[in-house]
Amino acid sequence: MSIWSKRLNLTLAALGLAIASTVFAQEPMVLREGEGEHRSKCDKMELKPFDATAWSKLSEWTNGPALAPADYNGKVVLIVTWADWYQPSLRALNLAKRMAEKYSKDGLVVVAAHDSQGWKEAKKPATADKDVMFLLAYDAKGEFRKAIGQDQDPDFFVIDRAGQMRYCDIMTESVETAVESLLKEKMDQAAGVNARLASEAASKDADRRRTEAIRKSIDLTSLPEVPFAMPGPEAFKNLNWPKMPRDENAQPEDPKNPDPPITMSIPDVGFWPSKPQMAGRAVLMYFWHPDVAGTFSIMPAMDRIQKQYSRDLVVIGVICPIKLDNGQELKLDNDPEHIQKRIDDFKKRYSLGHTFLIDLNGSLLASASSRQNNNKVLHPYLAMVSSDNTLRWAGFAGRAESLGAFDRILEIDPGVNARRRAEAAYIGKMNK
Repeated sequence: MSIWSKRLNLTLAALGLAIASTVFAQEPMVLREGEGEHRSKCDKMELKPFDATAWSKLSEWTNGPALAPADYNGKVVLIVTWADWYQPSLRALNLAKRMAEKYSKDGLVVVAAHDSQGWKEAKKPATADKDVMFLLAYDAKGEFRKAIGQDQDPDFFVIDRAGQMRYCDIMTESVETAVESLLKEKMDQAAGVNARLASEAASKDADRRRTEAIRKSIDLTSLPEVPFAMPGPEAFKNLNWPKMPRDENAQPEDPKNPDPPITMSIPDVGFWPSKPQMAGRAVLMYFWHPDVAGTFSIMPAMDRIQKQYSRDLVVIGVICPIKLDNGQELKLDNDPEHIQKRIDDFKKRYSLGHTFLIDLNGSLLASASSRQNNNKVLHPYLAMVSSDNTLRWAGFAGRAESLGAFDRILEIDPGVNARRRAEAAYIGKMNK
């Protein structure tokens, strides 16, 4: 093997596989809310000890006595702010109640702080199980909200087992991911989170430096499209593809009669600015609508992934109709030029370089979520497609297994590996 071939193998390993651990943060993908000064204040509160004096600003505790530090020592605390007269916050309260009923046995305490108005008339739900820690309280002067950095009901906050504000003002669709991840931690792991994150940051910086050094020695982006033989369907069978998420109420998959594969019919038209080269590459799609912030907040992260996996992966932002929690469907403007202008606005706002696709009827999202209850599709929603256009994983971007699914698809995809081998042979010949 020539020196250039050896160097190419190192390059492909660094850019195609090893970097996966640095693309997504080691922390789960928990989406924050807010912008500007509010978000800056929340960011400064995270990973700091929660000020326990804030509990004294709440009164008229219901479903249990006033919370004291001893009551949640070594436990995870989920805080939700709500107002009985504001419908969106009632849905948040119901979510918090379900979380308490599901996870109290694992060490979760839920505190729901009501707005200064309407407390006396408010319906105060209780739980049938006395062991469920679902506490309601009255924020009579709004001082508790001010102390924790709340800006508008409903807001969610999560305190870890070590008593630190781990997540300040997070999006509703990230609540369960945040709680589950912190419940899995032991108290000493939570206490050492700052040291762990610092170590991971140093490791990521070292990986970045190594990758940049490799990029300087060989610029893979300048390689032409090297012809290769795409493996046939048999090569994609019986591989250890990621397990597709299923609705918790759905029947488990029958091992003797597994679900048939879903083919993603990616069109030839509708791409903006143009359809990318996709032969021998996996595809990562996310689905968004310009009027739903929770669908496009992931854009910068998606762009970083595209840049770092430029040879092996195509990232596509699919703009399409989106169904909201209340069942309302937001459609797209039928004017392609207007849609393209909105895409350009987003590209400029976030300095994006990856590809976009206009899907007016939402067929790609429908295919990707066809085995899930459409009323429970959480956004941002991802679809990971192998090089034979088969859906291999689809689900909420914040699911803990999304990182493993991404790694696994790129590692075993026969088309990706066939293209890599062809490129290695091409560089080897060019540099003998």
